[in-house]
Amino acid sequence: MGKFDDNERIILNVGGTRHETYKNTLRTLPGTRLALLASDSDIESVLDQLQQVPGFIEYNTRNNEYFFDRHPGVFAYVLNYYRTGKLHCPADVCGPLFEEELSFWGIDETDVEPCCWMTYRQHRDAEEALDVFDINVDNGDDDEETGKRLGIEEVVDPNISRWKKWRPVIWNLFEDPYSSRAARVRARACYRWSPDWDPTLATGVQVTAGPATGTSDWDPALATCGPSCMALLAIRPLALLLTFVAAFGVHRLYPSIFFYE
Repeated sequence: MGKFDDNERIILNVGGTRHETYKNTLRTLPGTRLALLASDSDIESVLDQLQQVPGFIEYNTRNNEYFFDRHPGVFAYVLNYYRTGKLHCPADVCGPLFEEELSFWGIDETDVEPCCWMTYRQHRDAEEALDVFDINVDNGDDDEETGKRLGIEEVVDPNISRWKKWRPVIWNLFEDPYSSRAARVRARACYRWSPDWDPTLATGVQVTAGPATGTSDWDPALATCGPSCMALLAIRPLALLLTFVAAFGVHRLYPSIFFYE
């Protein structure tokens, strides 16, 4: 298997980071900016074309090094695309910057791999959503209509009913243990006195409160553990009912009993 000559190697200095590769590697994506460096044209004509591109600084004839003042982190993914044929999007770089770098190097954004496409498209989706919001504001939508579009009509409407104000509070109390202090206390209580922690319910062994270690003293832990667990188990169905009602609304469950809002 033959070896490449040193003349086939090319050094790319991008943002102070030097990369060394072969010209044949750059020829894998014809029509791109790096493929121009691997063309059969003479150095003078290649430099004339590169000088018209913002970001290209100089060419060092002594060590055959091209210098580009571009993002070095993104270029590592670009060069890897030439080597592997797969274009991935870095997770620590925002979408507009990656899009700008792809445009500079002459790479089509549709070449991004499916596994990274959603990450790359996040900035596009956000921009489209903001454009729709700006259009609604320019068309004269009032605050109430704008709040409904964004799902915050409860904040905009000062005449909201008491039930609608308390419904998300009840929901978060039983579903999100980090929403408030009361939710944290409720979660810890359920975790502490769950059936897995109650030896009576977990093992099926009946434990009775009696003298501890043969003395005349009564162990208060055994006297309160069972009733506490049973009380908690009795409250759980009520908690599930409140969560269910908070999710769907009272008047939807019992329209003939409760008044419509």
